[in-house]
Amino acid sequence: MIRTPGGSVFLSCLLLTNLLGARPVDPPPQTAPMLNIVIVEGEGTLNNVKQRVNREPIVQVEDENHKPVAGAAVVFFLPTSGPSGTFANGSQTLTVTTDATGRAAATGIHPNHTLGKMQIRVTASANGLSASAVITQTNIAGANVGRGLSTTAKIKTAEKKNVLAIPIQALAVRTRKDLEEAAKNSKPKSGVTLAAPPPAAPGDPKKDEIQGVFVVNGKKAIFRPVDTGISGVTDIEITKGLQQGDEIVVGSYKALRTLKPEASVKVDNTAPKKTEDQQN
Repeated sequence: MIRTPGGSVFLSCLLLTNLLGARPVDPPPQTAPMLNIVIVEGEGTLNNVKQRVNREPIVQVEDENHKPVAGAAVVFFLPTSGPSGTFANGSQTLTVTTDATGRAAATGIHPNHTLGKMQIRVTASANGLSASAVITQTNIAGANVGRGLSTTAKIKTAEKKNVLAIPIQALAVRTRKDLEEAAKNSKPKSGVTLAAPPPAAPGDPKKDEIQGVFVVNGKKAIFRPVDTGISGVTDIEITKGLQQGDEIVVGSYKALRTLKPEASVKVDNTAPKKTEDQQN
């Protein structure tokens, strides 16, 4: 025994602890993988059956962390009877794949002449997960349009300040195979090193899709993988992969889809010209 003041108390504490036993700390619960469907546009809108006009439904598919899911299969189902309509292909179902922002739109709905509420069923599936939602619209006669029967609302689901954000149109998706081929074809004398793709997920690594942006380096467009956070109507948060001051390529989803890593680009920051449809 150590003969110092308080020594016996210290020994008693050790014995008491041993008698009671240490209770293991439970690990923090992990969020189970899941899909969510967020209705971006089209809920509660009015369809003019006389003029065959409606607002197209737009949804966004998110994971359990509220991050957009690209490449998800979204199916829109119109009612088979009552107030309903058809899509441009004459069918009452439409399958759309979400873009890099996780969004899918049901374009080309032609409402029928039956007045009343129309419920559009929506399903989404990706990576073995699924989700569903219902969008409610109303078929009305044209005379009622514009008489205070429509409304607009903004719902804030999340907010962050002092974050790095970019236009949603700057996001692109590339497969691991595309990035590996671009790395092989890049010339060492160019002095540009492509960002290494993240580690492969279980399965075929060649089919993995990687989200990122094209960063302008000299006269080259370099694909750089990024992690995203919350998104708004036009912008999305970048949590990893970019720094303030980086110059990125912004364009339509179709234009960025065809842009190849290491492609030569010319910087043009002038405002794009409006098309005839936009001017009218």
